[in-house]
Amino acid sequence: MKPAALPLLALLAGFASAQDLELRARIEPDSLRKGPAALVWLRDHSEFEGMPGIALVLTWKSGSRPVLQPDPAPERNQLESDTRALAGELSLGGKLLGHFECSREGRESWLIDPLAPESGRVHELAAILGLPPTFRGEAQIDLAALIGALASTAACADRDATTLALLAGHCGTVRVRVSTGPGEVRVEGSSAGGLAIPALLLWQTYHEALQVKGRAFDAAEALILRAQAQRSAGREEAARQLARIADPSTREALVRLCRADDYTRVIAMDALARRGERESLPALVAAADRRMPDTIAIAKAALLENYDRLDSAERSVLDALLRGHQEAELRELPRALSVPTLAGAGGATTITEQSVNRLSLLLPLMLGLLLTLLLLVREQKRVA
Repeated sequence: MKPAALPLLALLAGFASAQDLELRARIEPDSLRKGPAALVWLRDHSEFEGMPGIALVLTWKSGSRPVLQPDPAPERNQLESDTRALAGELSLGGKLLGHFECSREGRESWLIDPLAPESGRVHELAAILGLPPTFRGEAQIDLAALIGALASTAACADRDATTLALLAGHCGTVRVRVSTGPGEVRVEGSSAGGLAIPALLLWQTYHEALQVKGRAFDAAEALILRAQAQRSAGREEAARQLARIADPSTREALVRLCRADDYTRVIAMDALARRGERESLPALVAAADRRMPDTIAIAKAALLENYDRLDSAERSVLDALLRGHQEAELRELPRALSVPTLAGAGGATTITEQSVNRLSLLLPLMLGLLLTLLLLVREQKRVA
Protein backbone atom coordinates (compact mmCIF):
# COMPACT_ATOMS: atom_id res chain seq x y z
CA MET A 1 0.00 0.00 0.00
CA LYS A 2 1.32 3.45 -0.91
CA PRO A 3 2.17 5.75 2.01
CA ALA A 4 -0.33 8.34 0.81
CA ALA A 5 -3.07 5.76 1.18
CA LEU A 6 -2.46 5.42 4.90
CA PRO A 7 -4.42 7.61 7.30
CA LEU A 8 -2.72 10.86 7.18
CA LEU A 9 -2.38 11.13 10.92
CA ALA A 10 -0.14 8.06 11.01
CA LEU A 11 2.63 10.10 9.39
CA LEU A 12 3.18 11.85 12.70
CA ALA A 13 4.80 8.76 14.18
CA GLY A 14 7.75 8.79 11.84
CA PHE A 15 9.73 11.81 12.89
CA ALA A 16 8.57 13.61 16.01
CA SER A 17 7.38 11.18 18.63
CA ALA A 18 9.86 12.61 21.14
CA GLN A 19 9.28 16.28 20.28
CA ASP A 20 6.87 18.57 22.07
CA LEU A 21 4.54 20.86 20.19
CA GLU A 22 4.09 24.21 21.93
CA LEU A 23 1.58 26.95 21.33
CA ARG A 24 1.84 30.48 22.69
CA ALA A 25 -0.89 32.91 21.73
CA ARG A 26 -2.91 35.94 22.78
CA ILE A 27 -6.66 35.49 23.12
CA GLU A 28 -8.33 38.80 22.39
CA PRO A 29 -11.00 40.26 24.70
CA ASP A 30 -14.47 39.02 23.75
CA SER A 31 -16.96 40.95 25.85
CA LEU A 32 -19.94 39.82 23.73
CA ARG A 33 -18.79 36.18 23.67
CA LYS A 34 -19.12 36.00 19.89
CA GLY A 35 -15.69 34.57 19.13
CA PRO A 36 -14.89 30.94 18.15
CA ALA A 37 -16.86 28.53 20.36
CA ALA A 38 -13.76 26.62 21.52
CA LEU A 39 -12.10 29.83 22.75
CA VAL A 40 -15.27 30.90 24.58
CA TRP A 41 -15.46 27.43 26.18
CA LEU A 42 -11.78 27.50 27.15
CA ARG A 43 -12.20 30.86 28.87
CA ASP A 44 -15.42 29.76 30.62
CA HIS A 45 -13.69 26.68 32.05
CA SER A 46 -10.81 28.59 33.57
CA GLU A 47 -10.37 30.88 36.55
CA PHE A 48 -11.27 33.76 34.21
CA GLU A 49 -14.87 32.62 33.81
CA GLY A 50 -17.13 35.65 33.73
CA MET A 51 -14.28 37.91 32.56
CA PRO A 52 -14.73 37.97 28.78
CA GLY A 53 -13.51 41.56 28.50
CA ILE A 54 -9.84 40.93 29.27
CA ALA A 55 -7.11 39.61 26.99
CA LEU A 56 -5.47 36.32 27.95
CA VAL A 57 -2.18 34.64 27.09
CA LEU A 58 -2.58 30.96 26.22
CA THR A 59 0.46 28.73 26.74
CA TRP A 60 0.08 25.08 25.92
CA LYS A 61 2.73 22.40 25.60
CA SER A 62 1.81 18.90 24.48
CA GLY A 63 1.60 16.51 27.41
CA SER A 64 0.22 19.17 29.74
CA ARG A 65 -2.92 21.20 30.26
CA PRO A 66 -3.47 24.58 28.57
CA VAL A 67 -2.53 27.50 30.82
CA LEU A 68 -4.31 30.86 30.69
CA GLN A 69 -2.93 34.06 32.22
CA PRO A 70 -3.87 37.74 31.90
CA ASP A 71 -1.99 39.61 29.19
CA PRO A 72 0.94 41.30 31.01
CA ALA A 73 0.67 44.40 28.79
CA PRO A 74 -1.99 46.51 30.55
CA GLU A 75 -2.24 49.04 27.73
CA ARG A 76 -3.42 46.24 25.37
CA ASN A 77 -5.48 44.30 27.86
CA GLN A 78 -8.82 46.01 27.23
CA LEU A 79 -8.43 46.73 23.51
CA GLU A 80 -10.83 44.54 21.61
CA SER A 81 -10.11 43.62 17.99
CA ASP A 82 -12.98 43.64 15.52
CA THR A 83 -11.47 40.89 13.41
CA ARG A 84 -8.86 38.90 15.37
CA ALA A 85 -9.70 36.31 18.05
CA LEU A 86 -6.32 34.63 18.53
CA ALA A 87 -2.75 35.17 17.32
CA GLY A 88 0.55 33.56 18.22
CA GLU A 89 3.21 31.06 17.24
CA LEU A 90 3.80 27.31 17.13
CA SER A 91 7.09 25.65 18.06
CA LEU A 92 8.15 22.04 17.66
CA GLY A 93 11.01 20.64 19.71
CA GLY A 94 11.89 24.18 20.78
CA LYS A 95 12.19 25.45 17.19
CA LEU A 96 9.79 27.93 15.67
CA LEU A 97 7.49 26.48 13.04
CA GLY A 98 5.43 29.49 12.15
CA HIS A 99 3.07 32.27 13.18
CA PHE A 100 -0.70 32.10 12.98
CA GLU A 101 -3.72 34.36 13.28
CA CYS A 102 -7.33 33.30 13.84
CA SER A 103 -10.32 35.48 12.98
CA ARG A 104 -13.49 35.81 15.05
CA GLU A 105 -15.18 33.45 12.58
CA GLY A 106 -12.60 30.72 13.30
CA ARG A 107 -10.63 31.15 10.06
CA GLU A 108 -6.89 30.81 10.63
CA SER A 109 -3.72 31.12 8.53
CA TRP A 110 -0.20 29.84 9.07
CA LEU A 111 2.46 31.46 6.92
CA ILE A 112 5.93 29.97 6.29
CA ASP A 113 8.83 31.64 4.50
CA PRO A 114 10.42 28.90 2.29
CA LEU A 115 13.80 30.68 2.54
CA ALA A 116 13.85 30.67 6.35
CA PRO A 117 16.06 28.09 8.15
CA GLU A 118 12.99 26.22 9.38
CA SER A 119 11.14 26.23 6.05
CA GLY A 120 11.99 22.58 5.45
CA ARG A 121 9.76 21.75 8.40
CA VAL A 122 6.56 22.81 6.65
CA HIS A 123 5.75 19.12 6.16
CA GLU A 124 5.58 18.89 9.93
CA LEU A 125 2.90 21.58 9.97
CA ALA A 126 0.89 19.55 7.50
CA ALA A 127 1.49 16.35 9.46
CA ILE A 128 0.27 17.97 12.68
CA LEU A 129 -3.07 18.48 10.95
CA GLY A 130 -3.10 14.89 9.71
CA LEU A 131 -2.06 15.61 6.12
CA PRO A 132 0.65 13.89 4.05
CA PRO A 133 3.91 15.83 3.48
CA THR A 134 3.13 16.49 -0.20
CA PHE A 135 -0.51 17.41 0.37
CA ARG A 136 -1.83 20.36 -1.59
CA GLY A 137 -5.53 21.06 -1.69
CA GLU A 138 -8.41 20.85 0.78
CA ALA A 139 -9.37 18.34 3.47
CA GLN A 140 -12.04 18.06 6.16
CA ILE A 141 -11.40 16.41 9.54
CA ASP A 142 -14.02 15.57 12.16
CA LEU A 143 -11.85 16.50 15.12
CA ALA A 144 -14.15 15.16 17.85
CA ALA A 145 -14.45 11.76 16.10
CA LEU A 146 -10.70 11.49 15.62
CA ILE A 147 -9.83 12.58 19.16
CA GLY A 148 -12.44 10.15 20.50
CA ALA A 149 -11.01 7.26 18.49
CA LEU A 150 -7.45 8.03 19.58
CA ALA A 151 -8.44 8.52 23.21
CA SER A 152 -10.19 5.13 23.26
CA THR A 153 -7.05 3.57 21.78
CA ALA A 154 -5.01 5.16 24.55
CA ALA A 155 -7.61 4.12 27.15
CA CYS A 156 -7.61 7.70 28.39
CA ALA A 157 -10.18 8.13 31.13
CA ASP A 158 -8.63 10.83 33.32
CA ARG A 159 -9.93 14.35 33.81
CA ASP A 160 -7.43 15.90 31.40
CA ALA A 161 -8.48 13.56 28.61
CA THR A 162 -12.14 14.40 29.20
CA THR A 163 -11.36 18.12 29.08
CA LEU A 164 -9.46 17.76 25.81
CA ALA A 165 -12.28 15.68 24.30
CA LEU A 166 -14.81 18.37 25.22
CA LEU A 167 -12.57 21.05 23.73
CA ALA A 168 -12.31 18.99 20.52
CA GLY A 169 -16.10 18.73 20.41
CA HIS A 170 -16.38 22.52 20.54
CA CYS A 171 -13.87 22.81 17.67
CA GLY A 172 -16.10 20.62 15.47
CA THR A 173 -15.13 19.98 11.84
CA VAL A 174 -11.69 21.27 10.82
CA ARG A 175 -11.29 22.40 7.21
CA VAL A 176 -7.70 22.66 5.98
CA ARG A 177 -6.16 23.97 2.78
CA VAL A 178 -2.44 23.88 1.95
CA SER A 179 -1.15 26.02 -0.92
CA THR A 180 2.14 27.36 -2.25
CA GLY A 181 2.84 30.70 -3.84
CA PRO A 182 5.76 32.91 -4.79
CA GLY A 183 8.02 32.90 -1.76
CA GLU A 184 5.55 31.38 0.68
CA VAL A 185 3.79 28.25 1.86
CA ARG A 186 0.40 28.83 3.43
CA VAL A 187 -1.72 26.56 5.60
CA GLU A 188 -5.25 27.90 5.92
CA GLY A 189 -8.41 26.57 7.41
CA SER A 190 -11.22 26.98 9.83
CA SER A 191 -13.08 25.44 12.74
CA ALA A 192 -14.83 26.69 15.85
CA GLY A 193 -11.35 26.74 17.38
CA GLY A 194 -9.16 27.80 14.44
CA LEU A 195 -6.28 25.50 13.42
CA ALA A 196 -3.57 25.78 16.09
CA ILE A 197 -5.74 24.46 18.92
CA PRO A 198 -6.98 21.44 16.89
CA ALA A 199 -3.37 20.79 15.84
CA LEU A 200 -2.18 20.62 19.43
CA LEU A 201 -5.16 18.46 20.45
CA LEU A 202 -4.30 16.01 17.67
CA TRP A 203 -0.60 15.98 18.45
CA GLN A 204 -1.08 15.36 22.17
CA THR A 205 -3.76 12.67 21.89
CA TYR A 206 -2.00 10.87 19.05
CA HIS A 207 1.29 10.54 20.91
CA GLU A 208 -0.47 9.45 24.09
CA ALA A 209 -2.07 6.68 22.04
CA LEU A 210 1.34 5.71 20.61
CA GLN A 211 2.83 5.46 24.10
CA VAL A 212 0.05 3.15 25.27
CA LYS A 213 0.22 0.98 22.13
CA GLY A 214 4.01 0.82 22.16
CA ARG A 215 4.07 0.84 18.37
CA ALA A 216 2.87 2.77 15.35
CA PHE A 217 -0.58 2.20 13.90
CA ASP A 218 -0.60 -0.49 11.23
CA ALA A 219 -2.21 -0.01 7.80
CA ALA A 220 -5.65 -1.29 8.84
CA GLU A 221 -5.73 0.78 12.07
CA ALA A 222 -4.59 3.87 10.22
CA LEU A 223 -7.29 3.48 7.58
CA ILE A 224 -9.91 3.05 10.29
CA LEU A 225 -8.78 6.34 11.85
CA ARG A 226 -8.96 8.04 8.48
CA ALA A 227 -12.43 6.68 7.80
CA GLN A 228 -13.64 7.92 11.19
CA ALA A 229 -12.03 11.35 10.95
CA GLN A 230 -12.29 12.51 7.36
CA ARG A 231 -15.36 13.69 5.52
CA SER A 232 -16.73 13.48 1.99
CA ALA A 233 -14.29 12.09 -0.59
CA GLY A 234 -11.62 11.35 2.03
CA ARG A 235 -13.91 9.07 4.00
CA GLU A 236 -15.21 7.35 0.86
CA GLU A 237 -11.67 6.59 -0.28
CA ALA A 238 -10.79 5.22 3.17
CA ALA A 239 -13.84 2.94 3.05
CA ARG A 240 -12.80 1.63 -0.38
CA GLN A 241 -9.32 0.83 0.88
CA LEU A 242 -10.69 -0.84 4.02
CA ALA A 243 -12.76 -3.08 1.77
CA ARG A 244 -9.55 -4.39 0.17
CA ILE A 245 -7.94 -5.41 3.47
CA ALA A 246 -8.75 -8.99 4.47
CA ASP A 247 -8.37 -8.29 8.16
CA PRO A 248 -11.04 -9.19 10.76
CA SER A 249 -10.42 -5.87 12.55
CA THR A 250 -11.79 -3.94 9.59
CA ARG A 251 -15.26 -5.52 9.75
CA GLU A 252 -16.29 -3.51 12.81
CA ALA A 253 -15.13 -0.30 11.15
CA LEU A 254 -17.13 -1.09 8.01
CA VAL A 255 -20.19 -1.83 10.16
CA ARG A 256 -19.84 1.62 11.75
CA LEU A 257 -19.50 3.21 8.31
CA CYS A 258 -22.85 1.64 7.37
CA ARG A 259 -24.38 4.41 9.52
CA ALA A 260 -22.82 7.18 7.40
CA ASP A 261 -25.24 9.65 5.84
CA ASP A 262 -23.43 9.87 2.51
CA TYR A 263 -22.23 7.49 -0.22
CA THR A 264 -19.75 6.00 2.25
CA ARG A 265 -22.68 3.88 3.51
CA VAL A 266 -23.10 2.23 0.10
CA ILE A 267 -19.36 1.55 -0.17
CA ALA A 268 -19.21 -0.01 3.31
CA MET A 269 -22.34 -2.13 2.74
CA ASP A 270 -21.04 -3.40 -0.59
CA ALA A 271 -17.72 -4.34 1.04
CA LEU A 272 -19.48 -6.29 3.81
CA ALA A 273 -21.79 -8.03 1.34
CA ARG A 274 -18.86 -9.14 -0.82
CA ARG A 275 -17.16 -10.65 2.24
CA GLY A 276 -20.18 -12.89 2.74
CA GLU A 277 -19.88 -12.87 6.53
CA ARG A 278 -23.22 -13.80 8.05
CA GLU A 279 -22.40 -11.79 11.20
CA SER A 280 -22.74 -8.65 9.05
CA LEU A 281 -26.28 -9.34 7.81
CA PRO A 282 -28.08 -7.53 10.68
CA ALA A 283 -25.98 -4.41 10.04
CA LEU A 284 -26.82 -4.55 6.33
CA VAL A 285 -30.53 -4.84 7.08
CA ALA A 286 -30.41 -1.94 9.56
CA ALA A 287 -28.53 0.27 7.06
CA ALA A 288 -30.99 -0.21 4.19
CA ASP A 289 -32.78 3.07 3.48
CA ARG A 290 -35.08 4.15 0.63
CA ARG A 291 -33.23 7.47 0.39
CA MET A 292 -30.29 5.41 -0.91
CA PRO A 293 -31.88 2.76 -3.19
CA ASP A 294 -28.57 0.95 -3.62
CA THR A 295 -28.56 0.09 0.08
CA ILE A 296 -31.85 -1.83 -0.23
CA ALA A 297 -30.57 -3.76 -3.27
CA ILE A 298 -27.34 -4.67 -1.45
CA ALA A 299 -29.18 -5.84 1.68
CA LYS A 300 -31.62 -7.98 -0.35
CA ALA A 301 -28.88 -9.59 -2.42
CA ALA A 302 -26.83 -10.42 0.70
CA LEU A 303 -29.86 -11.97 2.43
CA LEU A 304 -30.88 -14.10 -0.55
CA GLU A 305 -27.32 -15.35 -0.95
CA ASN A 306 -26.57 -16.13 2.71
CA TYR A 307 -29.88 -16.87 4.43
CA ASP A 308 -29.69 -20.65 3.96
CA ARG A 309 -26.32 -20.68 5.79
CA LEU A 310 -27.79 -19.27 9.00
CA ASP A 311 -28.76 -21.32 12.03
CA SER A 312 -32.23 -21.00 13.59
CA ALA A 313 -31.16 -18.38 16.17
CA GLU A 314 -29.57 -16.17 13.52
CA ARG A 315 -32.65 -16.50 11.31
CA SER A 316 -34.93 -15.49 14.20
CA VAL A 317 -32.92 -12.31 14.77
CA LEU A 318 -32.98 -11.41 11.08
CA ASP A 319 -36.68 -12.20 10.67
CA ALA A 320 -37.50 -9.88 13.58
CA LEU A 321 -35.40 -7.09 12.04
CA LEU A 322 -37.03 -7.56 8.64
CA ARG A 323 -40.61 -7.64 9.91
CA GLY A 324 -40.07 -4.38 11.79
CA HIS A 325 -38.18 -2.67 8.96
CA GLN A 326 -39.39 0.67 7.62
CA GLU A 327 -39.01 -0.50 4.02
CA ALA A 328 -41.93 -2.61 2.72
CA GLU A 329 -39.62 -4.34 0.25
CA LEU A 330 -37.64 -5.80 3.12
CA ARG A 331 -40.64 -6.47 5.38
CA GLU A 332 -41.93 -8.95 2.79
CA LEU A 333 -38.68 -10.89 2.60
CA PRO A 334 -39.29 -13.28 5.55
CA ARG A 335 -42.10 -14.96 3.60
CA ALA A 336 -39.76 -15.65 0.71
CA LEU A 337 -36.82 -16.62 2.91
CA SER A 338 -38.41 -18.62 5.74
CA VAL A 339 -39.19 -21.89 3.90
CA PRO A 340 -39.52 -25.17 5.86
CA THR A 341 -36.70 -27.72 5.73
CA LEU A 342 -36.33 -31.45 6.25
CA ALA A 343 -33.17 -32.76 7.88
CA GLY A 344 -31.68 -35.63 5.92
CA ALA A 345 -28.47 -37.60 5.95
CA GLY A 346 -26.90 -35.15 3.53
CA GLY A 347 -28.02 -32.05 5.48
CA ALA A 348 -31.05 -29.79 5.22
CA THR A 349 -33.28 -30.19 2.15
CA THR A 350 -35.49 -27.25 1.21
CA ILE A 351 -39.13 -28.08 0.39
CA THR A 352 -40.28 -25.82 -2.43
CA GLU A 353 -43.86 -25.42 -3.70
CA GLN A 354 -42.98 -27.43 -6.82
CA SER A 355 -41.68 -30.35 -4.78
CA VAL A 356 -44.83 -30.32 -2.63
CA ASN A 357 -47.02 -30.54 -5.76
CA ARG A 358 -44.93 -33.42 -7.07
CA LEU A 359 -45.25 -35.23 -3.75
CA SER A 360 -49.04 -34.86 -3.74
CA LEU A 361 -49.21 -36.62 -7.13
CA LEU A 362 -46.94 -39.48 -6.07
CA LEU A 363 -48.57 -40.14 -2.73
CA PRO A 364 -51.69 -42.02 -4.05
CA LEU A 365 -49.49 -44.17 -6.27
CA MET A 366 -47.20 -45.02 -3.38
CA LEU A 367 -50.17 -45.94 -1.18
CA GLY A 368 -51.56 -48.19 -3.94
CA LEU A 369 -48.23 -50.00 -4.28
CA LEU A 370 -48.04 -50.46 -0.52
CA LEU A 371 -51.52 -52.01 -0.38
CA THR A 372 -50.67 -54.33 -3.28
CA LEU A 373 -47.54 -55.54 -1.49
CA LEU A 374 -49.50 -56.18 1.70
CA LEU A 375 -52.09 -58.23 -0.20
CA LEU A 376 -49.37 -60.28 -1.93
CA VAL A 377 -47.66 -61.04 1.38
CA ARG A 378 -51.00 -62.08 2.92
CA GLU A 379 -51.82 -64.39 -0.03
CA GLN A 380 -48.37 -66.07 0.16
CA LYS A 381 -48.89 -66.77 3.88
CA ARG A 382 -52.34 -68.29 3.20
CA VAL A 383 -51.00 -70.59 0.46
CA ALA A 384 -48.11 -71.69 2.65
